[in-house]
Amino acid sequence: MYIFNRAEPEAILIPKGYEGEVIIIFDQKEGAPIKYEGKERIYEIPDNGVLVTQFAWTTGFTDRKFYYVSQRERENIEMVRSDYKVEQDGEHREKVGVLDKRPFYYGCSEDGKDCVFHADRFIVSRRKNFEQYSVEDKLNQVIEARFE
Repeated sequence: MYIFNRAEPEAILIPKGYEGEVIIIFDQKEGAPIKYEGKERIYEIPDNGVLVTQFAWTTGFTDRKFYYVSQRERENIEMVRSDYKVEQDGEHREKVGVLDKRPFYYGCSEDGKDCVFHADRFIVSRRKNFEQYSVEDKLNQVIEARFE
């Protein structure tokens, strides 16, 4: 018998037109306050693409939705598979998408439990431009500015 965790549903709200790296840093006391719409966690990404939040990092199957937001409008942004290849996607190359770049852990103890932070990392851009962005470089800048 398998038991799977299910994380709370999440809505990631990105400023309309933003293209680049999106990083969500969890478990930060001075971060953006916790906000829900119904049962859905709300992450409001600022213009620089880096959200520091008080939300605890969660594990399990995720129900994530990404939206461009302007005023009161939300436009869905489709997440693409992690093995996405632009060469195989001729007709959708210009379409904006989200590429998941896997979680990141910083400053963890040997057992991996006590970390300075956990982060989720994504690239939001026209699919043909995914490779122009580096979540690693952006995260290194955040670490240098905030944690060292």
